[in-house]
Amino acid sequence: MAAASAPARSTRPESPVTRRDVLAELPFGNRLVVVAVKGSDLRAAIENGLSRLPAIAGRFPQVSGMRVEYDSQRPTGRRVLLIEVGGAPLDSDRMYKVATNDFMARGGDDYTSLSNIKRWCRSTTRRCSPTR
Repeated sequence: MAAASAPARSTRPESPVTRRDVLAELPFGNRLVVVAVKGSDLRAAIENGLSRLPAIAGRFPQVSGMRVEYDSQRPTGRRVLLIEVGGAPLDSDRMYKVATNDFMARGGDDYTSLSNIKRWCRSTTRRCSPTR
C-alpha cells in the first residue's frame, strides 16, 4: 500500500513499482518510508484524504493494494464506506505496513493519524523498530 500527497502524474499498468517510478510521481525531495500503522489510523488517513472533496486538493489518497469505496456527499469524517486490504476488510485493531513519504508520516497535509505511527520500518527488511 502507498499513499501520496500529490495527484498522480501518470497512469501505470499493473506491475512492480520501482524507486524511479516513485520519484517520478513524488519529485519533492521527500524520503520514502515504511511505517506500521493501526487499521483505525489508516482509516482516518483515508478519511482525511477525502475530506476536501469535491474540491481538488493534493491530499487525495493514491493507494495500492487496497480497495476504497466512499461517498463524497456524506459528511467529512464519514465518507468511507468500505476499505479492503488484500481482499479482506480493514481490521481497525490490526497493524498494517504502509509505504508513504516522510512528509505525510509526520502528519503533513493533515495526515495526523499517520503521525500516530507505532513503528518505523526499514524498507529493505521486514523488521520494524518501535518509535520513541
